[in-house]
Amino acid sequence: MIDLQVGFLSLILLLNILTLGSSRLKILIKNVAVAGTLVSILPLLFSYPKIAAASVAFAAVMMLVKGFIIPGLLYFSIRKVSDPIEQVPIIGYHISVIIGIVFILLALLISSKLSLHHLPSSPTTLTRDLLFATAISTIFVGLFLLMTRWKAITQVLGYLIMENGIYLLGTIVVGHMPYILEVAVLLDLLVAVMIMGIVLLNINETFNDIDTSLLVARSGSGSRSGMESESGYSKDQQND
Repeated sequence: MIDLQVGFLSLILLLNILTLGSSRLKILIKNVAVAGTLVSILPLLFSYPKIAAASVAFAAVMMLVKGFIIPGLLYFSIRKVSDPIEQVPIIGYHISVIIGIVFILLALLISSKLSLHHLPSSPTTLTRDLLFATAISTIFVGLFLLMTRWKAITQVLGYLIMENGIYLLGTIVVGHMPYILEVAVLLDLLVAVMIMGIVLLNINETFNDIDTSLLVARSGSGSRSGMESESGYSKDQQND
């Protein structure tokens, strides 16, 4: 069982790195869907062999939401997108992968310095430290995506990755499935994803793209044109 726990955590870390190095939105959504499924199953592995029926039911619901419903909504949102590729991120893909590896090493260093032996999340030091490092690095990766990508859909995926990290962190502290925390966060995410889907369609219809930098450009040009019109109006008044 310990090998399975380590395998799941290692796969989540690998998916985080692949997400940082990918530009195709469909691949990003698939990576997040697989990671969400693994995160939903992990608490069952850490509570083995004492697995309650409520925990299994909750894991099934989380797997459905994280692995199918939210990714399905996002996939539906990008069907009409003309360019489903992140063209030029703020930080390049190769450097992003290197930064992701640094996040993992930093998280491992932090976990080795902390005293986590009193936490009930895992019977062994290896899986306990690896779980903490995976949670922290996943939060870092989600925040990094949110700050360095222009596409609105990629920023939503950054929120989802951060939520996976928060869920893993709650698993460490509580020692079992953090029901209340997860339900509260997932409800907010579901609403945010549905709203973002509507926003994505409107952005794509207006700009024929979902690059959020276009909104900033439009806002800047609108403010400049407004200032120019006001300046012209005041000059007309002075001439009169």
